[in-house]
Amino acid sequence: MDSSLTKSKYDRATHEQLEQYVAFCQAHPEIGNRKYSTKSPQEIQQLWKQLAEELNSCRGPTRSVAKWKETLGVWKSQLRIRGKRLKMSQGLTSGGSTSKPMSDFEKKALSTFDLPAVNEAKGFGLMSHEPLTVDCSTTPTETASSSCSRLSSCTSPLPSFNQEQPASAEAPIKPALSACPSESLENLDAATPQLSRGDRKKLLDTLIANIVKRNAVEEQKQRIESERQLEHREMMQVIQGLTNTVAEGERQRTESERHREHREIMQAIKGLTNTIAEEQKKRIASERRQEHREIMQAI
Repeated sequence: MDSSLTKSKYDRATHEQLEQYVAFCQAHPEIGNRKYSTKSPQEIQQLWKQLAEELNSCRGPTRSVAKWKETLGVWKSQLRIRGKRLKMSQGLTSGGSTSKPMSDFEKKALSTFDLPAVNEAKGFGLMSHEPLTVDCSTTPTETASSSCSRLSSCTSPLPSFNQEQPASAEAPIKPALSACPSESLENLDAATPQLSRGDRKKLLDTLIANIVKRNAVEEQKQRIESERQLEHREMMQVIQGLTNTVAEGERQRTESERHREHREIMQAIKGLTNTIAEEQKKRIASERRQEHREIMQAI
């Protein structure tokens, strides 16, 4: 079962076929992205048939139109996910990334399919430049009077939460720290970037876990579909075997009946032959006796 579910590397689409697919999508954008489509569904289907013929003529596996749609759709989805991961990884590491960079062909494919790998990252807050604000609240070891006296000694007001802040997160914090040289605020200033990075890392881990879970669900669906197809093939083989057995039994039964009928006919013919021979003997014997009587009377 496992060997039938796992595709070998020779069953996958080759790089030559993928290049042919990208080139075809550049010539016919409605294939790669339906929002550009101005053709009817029948014309789109004809384009897919033409694309399948060109892909099957290249080095690599041959598939039907439906199978090529499924294979190329999975490849586009994986390409888009990889682009998202690289972009988010670069945002977390300030431009650097330990992952393998995308090749020129992959970038060309993304631009051809119009699959943005950057805009979605902003929606998760990974590219956010919102300012960080600090509240000069009391620490557990401070009393209410000491907190009030410390806050009253601040010469510069703290940034308001509703006030629009600059793009940098550190700019509004540093003046407040210089005006309020408190050890608790210094510790908070040192912990704030770490907390932000931790939240971002946690968000990235959650996103990757969701992607892995979704891939696992897709693999489960494919495995169930493969098992159903295998069961269907086995059932069809059993039905075919039963049909052949019944046909063979019917043929043997017909042949046996023919042999029996032939034997009965031959026995009937033999019986008639014996009866005719017996009657012939009796007739000859009777004629001889009649001739003998006539001769005796004549004498």
